[in-house]
Amino acid sequence: MTDRLRASLPPLPRTPGTQSGVGAWLRAVPSSVPEEAQRAFVFTTISYVVAIPIYAVMAVVFFLAAPGFLAAASAATAAILALLLARHRRGRYRRGPHLASAAVALHSLIGAATFPTGGFELYLLVIAVYPWLVPYYPRWLKGAYAVAGIGGLVAARAGWLPIAAPEDENSWLWGLFAFNALGVTSLLVGIVASYELAVRRAEAEVRRAYGQSEALLHNILPRVVAGRLKHDRTAIAERHEAVSILFADLVDFTTMAERLSPERLVQLLDEIFSAFDQLTERYGAEKIKTIGDAYMVAVGLPEARADHAQVAADLALDMMAAMAGRLDDQGKPLSLRIGISSGAVVAGVIGRSKFAYDLWGDPVNTAGRMESHGLPGHIQVSAATERLLHETHRLEPRHGIEIKGKGIQETWFLLGRMQD
Repeated sequence: MTDRLRASLPPLPRTPGTQSGVGAWLRAVPSSVPEEAQRAFVFTTISYVVAIPIYAVMAVVFFLAAPGFLAAASAATAAILALLLARHRRGRYRRGPHLASAAVALHSLIGAATFPTGGFELYLLVIAVYPWLVPYYPRWLKGAYAVAGIGGLVAARAGWLPIAAPEDENSWLWGLFAFNALGVTSLLVGIVASYELAVRRAEAEVRRAYGQSEALLHNILPRVVAGRLKHDRTAIAERHEAVSILFADLVDFTTMAERLSPERLVQLLDEIFSAFDQLTERYGAEKIKTIGDAYMVAVGLPEARADHAQVAADLALDMMAAMAGRLDDQGKPLSLRIGISSGAVVAGVIGRSKFAYDLWGDPVNTAGRMESHGLPGHIQVSAATERLLHETHRLEPRHGIEIKGKGIQETWFLLGRMQD
């Protein structure tokens, strides 16, 4: 795994103080350790915990049955590692592995010189491998450790070390080699297993974060547009010839906002707009945005549909029904105005940060006017929408209405579905 990939992984979660046990202690990371060092900190902890007993056992065994200087070297190595672990757990983690590597290397060379076939040089493999799992070590240092570790192993196996083998070496051969092979394997497995666990946890976190980002992206943009944007960051703009636009607005919201606390105001809007979101999703419509207390929906994009006006009308009727019986904090009924218009629009994604999917065209402006010039509790539609609805829905004409920016317009109130 490359350094760049390691750096891209999310940090290990901090272990909550309420957790207990050896596993929690091994995974705990002091707050002073930066994110890029957390994984290395954990598997360095595990390395110390595995190595200290190995060298402590060596010290006892060699004290009882081997040359005294090797027992002393083993005891010194165990003590050094224990001190470095204590220092490590206090967040002083950067220099400790270098000192530990030096102690392990020295002990390995002393052991290889004392028992040339005892397998002590195998511990140099740990020194060669460990630095490559530490993301904040420079590459030259990792390479230097690898060369030094492999070089020491070759020197020991080639007989280049001064030999001080005891006369009874053969009686120790298989036991020593098995013990050292087991020790080296335990260290490498401990390091790699802890690293593998950290990677699996990181991958799970990446998948969770990716799922959240995908859900968030699809809440901001239509699914089709979101898919295109992920593969092509150039401007996305399309013309849609047959679309219906719906604007819904709470009546007297400004007055109501003045007497409600900010928390209650947001809660109330969230309750209402969440209900609208459910209806929008049920009808396969596309929520475009909310502007204050206004809610904007489009039907017929990004994928065209012939019944866009009928769907918008049915959605508007159900939005009105969802508002029935809702009261404000003073017990007054909440009222809604809705406006709908149909026609051709241009849709596109604008911006690079905090980008937005938006619509432009006469139906957008007209739908806004239908809402703002409507009556509380009514759904007002333009002539373009009425032409698409007169066979499926009941409409009542509202003649000669002055529409800002458009003059006198013929509009209709949507009363219900034909079959109702």
